[in-house]
Amino acid sequence: MSFANLFGSLNEQEEKKIKEEFFLDITLLIIALVILQLIREADPKGCAIPIREWLMVFFSLYFSRSSF
Repeated sequence: MSFANLFGSLNEQEEKKIKEEFFLDITLLIIALVILQLIREADPKGCAIPIREWLMVFFSLYFSRSSF
């Protein structure tokens, strides 16, 4: 089965589900990054291990999977 056949066989319900999942992922990405940024600004020194920055990278990659 080719990609053209795969995407051509989607019905409206499947398209709606894909769009909802995409918007949910983008919304969760924005929420996670805003929360981590607020925490980062509240305590700029933090600790020696850049946990917040690693979490920001992780959430960016995880929730942007729909974009890829």
